[in-house]
Amino acid sequence: LTRTIVDPENSSVLIEGVLFRCRYLGSTQLLAEGNPTKASRMMQAQEAVGRIKAPQGESQPSVEVDLFISTEKIMVLNTDLQDILMDHSLRSISYIGK
Repeated sequence: LTRTIVDPENSSVLIEGVLFRCRYLGSTQLLAEGNPTKASRMMQAQEAVGRIKAPQGESQPSVEVDLFISTEKIMVLNTDLQDILMDHSLRSISYIGK
């Protein structure tokens, strides 16, 4: 679903992107130096999943959200598109999808 939303940093700017309804499991921050290799990015992805994923036998907490992806940024919004839960530029963030 293509949508246009207001840039939270500048309310006079509209951003066009794609909106996905999904289940948000959580997030974590990892430090990355310079230009990481594919192997180091994969290790970081595994570390991030290990931090967020519930232990075997426990239920995984999650919440339904809208994920907005444009050429400029990725935003996680509540499902009525009123509150921005996260706002990241594409150059500084990596996402894992399943």
